[in-house]
Amino acid sequence: MESKNYVLALIQSLEKKADILNRIRVENEEQALLLSEEDPDIDKWDELTTRKGELIDEINFLDEGFNEVYEHVREELTSNREAYKEEILHMQDLIRTLTELSEVIQSEEARNKEAAQRHFSRLKKQGKVLTQSNRAAKLYKDNMQKVNYVDPQFFNEKH
Repeated sequence: MESKNYVLALIQSLEKKADILNRIRVENEEQALLLSEEDPDIDKWDELTTRKGELIDEINFLDEGFNEVYEHVREELTSNREAYKEEILHMQDLIRTLTELSEVIQSEEARNKEAAQRHFSRLKKQGKVLTQSNRAAKLYKDNMQKVNYVDPQFFNEKH
């Protein structure tokens, strides 16, 4: 009976992982929407990235727990395969679902990464333009101050 509980814990862990992966997909969609805006909110981007990081931490925690529990029941599952046939089939279906979700997430992440790189590159260029504009303005100001500067020696000389 104890093995049955471990197997149920494995199934629950896989279901929880699927739920978290679906939540990551929602975060990816929000990031994609954000990056499609002309001027995305960087604070919102940071918030979404932080939430995704927390979800990934949860997945890593679940994976560690899954591996520990699996070690307890691996021998039982392999030696009594028929007794756990339904549970094994259900776990295999869940694992297929998790694999599909992971592949979708990887492609979403790749698209978001490209969009983010384009956006940050554009910001960097704007920053460069701003820096160049600021430098040009300062140079203009300095030059204009020199134009209006009258050297005191002209006033001190007697003609």
